[in-house]
Amino acid sequence: MQRKIKKRMISAMTVLTLCVSAMSIAAPSALAYSDVNDSDLSEAVTVLSDIGIISGYPDGTYRPDNTLTRAEFSKLAIYAEGEEDQISSNAYRSYFNDISTSHWALGAINLAYSEGLVSGYGNGSFGPDDTVTCGQAVTIILRLLGYETSDIGSFWPQDYMAKAEDLGLLDGIDAGAYDALTRADAALMLYAMIQQTDADGNDYIDVLADSTVETAVLLDNDAEADDGTTGNLEAYVDGSITYYEQASTIDSSLVGLRGTILFDDEGDVMGFLPDGTSPKSVVVKSTTASKITDSSGNEYSVSASTPVVYKDEVTTYEECYYDLSTQGSVKLYYKMSGSVNLIVASSASDDGAAVCTLSSGAAGYFQSEFNIASGSYTLYKNGQPADTVDLEQYDVAVYDKATSSLMVSSWKVTGYVEDASPNMEAATSVTVLGHEFSVLDEAQDSLASFSVGDKVTLLLTNDQEVAAAYAPSTVSADTIGVLDSTSTNSNDDTTVTITLTNGIEISGTLASSVSTAEKLVGTLVKVAGTSDNEFSLSAIGTSNTSSDLDVSAEKLGTVKLAPDVKIYDQVSNSAVVEVDLDDIYVDTVDSDDIKYVGTNSIGEVNLLLLDDVTGNCYTYGFIHFDTSSASSSSSMSTSNLVAYIEYGNSENTDDFIASSTLDNTYDEDELVGLAGNAAGKVAGVTSLTAASVARSAIDSDDTVEVDGVLVPISDDVVVYNSDSESWTTLQAAKSYTSSFTVYYDKTLDTGAQIRVIVTK
Repeated sequence: MQRKIKKRMISAMTVLTLCVSAMSIAAPSALAYSDVNDSDLSEAVTVLSDIGIISGYPDGTYRPDNTLTRAEFSKLAIYAEGEEDQISSNAYRSYFNDISTSHWALGAINLAYSEGLVSGYGNGSFGPDDTVTCGQAVTIILRLLGYETSDIGSFWPQDYMAKAEDLGLLDGIDAGAYDALTRADAALMLYAMIQQTDADGNDYIDVLADSTVETAVLLDNDAEADDGTTGNLEAYVDGSITYYEQASTIDSSLVGLRGTILFDDEGDVMGFLPDGTSPKSVVVKSTTASKITDSSGNEYSVSASTPVVYKDEVTTYEECYYDLSTQGSVKLYYKMSGSVNLIVASSASDDGAAVCTLSSGAAGYFQSEFNIASGSYTLYKNGQPADTVDLEQYDVAVYDKATSSLMVSSWKVTGYVEDASPNMEAATSVTVLGHEFSVLDEAQDSLASFSVGDKVTLLLTNDQEVAAAYAPSTVSADTIGVLDSTSTNSNDDTTVTITLTNGIEISGTLASSVSTAEKLVGTLVKVAGTSDNEFSLSAIGTSNTSSDLDVSAEKLGTVKLAPDVKIYDQVSNSAVVEVDLDDIYVDTVDSDDIKYVGTNSIGEVNLLLLDDVTGNCYTYGFIHFDTSSASSSSSMSTSNLVAYIEYGNSENTDDFIASSTLDNTYDEDELVGLAGNAAGKVAGVTSLTAASVARSAIDSDDTVEVDGVLVPISDDVVVYNSDSESWTTLQAAKSYTSSFTVYYDKTLDTGAQIRVIVTK
């Protein structure tokens, strides 16, 4: 932590024959000004208000277009140099014949005059109610920075305006030297001034602050510190989280920015000066150990050691990247070199989680609970960008100031309580459906009304922590997920593991038929827990729909898809593959190609199972046929025709029992796509269409132009070098030759993708 000692700068200044004005000073506002829409001006007035240099009006406005008087700017100049405590001692007499000893700005005008910042007209008058011009204000600010006429030039106002422009004091200001100064221009000019070094090379901010802490990232302006004190400023500084007491609360609009914290002579925070850099807010779609992919497909490289602020703790990307995949949004902070050197992730606020029990008006309820204004935050539901209309009864929300994010979750699980620690009356964790959930403090009272063995519905945050517990008669949840595996121990107890559609992994002992469950591996199943802590599984039934899926409108018929809709594709009874809307390369999916539709409590579609729409369920490559032997129940050996696929790196899919019809339909070594099921049988085979293309037809490894149509290259495309008879990469293949045969599924007008590329 670096703290710089304050250096007061009071220079002898030449008295100028020009006059100034200043804004009235009041306690800094903790709220954004309702009539300031420009982002640069908003930051300027916010920072200056926090420091106490300027203020708005009691009605919450700033009135940026109002002009300033010479008296107002005189007082403003004194506050801008941190000498406001000397105003009253300078109000004993008047230097000017038009200012009485009872004038409200007498002390400020006298002090500014004695320091050489302002002067009168030369006839003994000051003109306190006259409008100050831009040129006059510029001159005062240059004097505050310690510049003399010899440093600037003798021609006023031209030399002064030129010097101000060179220093950046006029950035964003269109007024000329003789134009009246507005409150907006004054704020921009003063904000630029406090970021300057003075004529002697010292940081001007040191005039105002007793000490500073640099390169701090503000995380919260109303945080509870580790010692239990509240109302603190929470910041990431030098690799750790630090809490500071505040003289007055820093405006919440500055939370999330990086810059310098300013302290008064009592060691309390008196302001914050952003460093001008802006973090990049990213909506997380997925994460790997080396990169973050956002909802638009953009990728951001991240090193394993990059620090991450997550749940009010500092960790590394290597240790938490998997958890970030459900965070909705994160902020990326960059070095000057362009690499990410800090990530701030959403986390529960000090206000904890809120559960909306209202049947309508959830958005207003959450805004009231967290004291946030409509439009001042970004809304996410179940990790995806959402609108207020997507909120429903029994949703759970947490608010994160560091990312200005309202993180809402509709995730719930219904099952029997298997265990609680340390007990149900003060549970910090509870086990339901074989999964141990952390319990937030605010959920303990509702959990205390249940006992081990009771059936309960847990309402979860997007971090999968318990925010509340209800009886299933009040609220319940369908438990649907992908059956990952089954295993049987020496006692013939079969354990199943299931990944629910919300990403939670559950496991338990199987109560139903083992053989039935084995055939369901890889498919979507509905799970029911029993009072004996066992699972009952069933394949999800067919949910017939007469509505088509409009992909671009994100609607099933007239029904909106939920922001967090889960979409799976399946070939017959093959293992399902999770897909996105972006994986569907047709405008409309016919109702006949939709196997199952699930909806949430407000009627939005939150689950879709498609019937071989994307082609992503197949493994593509060279098909091979063989025979295998198996023992029948009568101990007789039987031979089965099996099929498998040879694909990238000479790996093979498992053998799947095939029909003789399949052998007669496809030739050995033909390029096709094959899908199998958990029963070990071929679930489907799809043909590929060949097309000859030149290297120039392949666009940046994303698409291939085939007969005038741009066909997307599959993310899992495999590339084969026919000369070396080996699998390779597309980049290597493009370097090797200029001619290719590409193989695509479906048809060019019904969602084709390039699945295999072969060099010619």
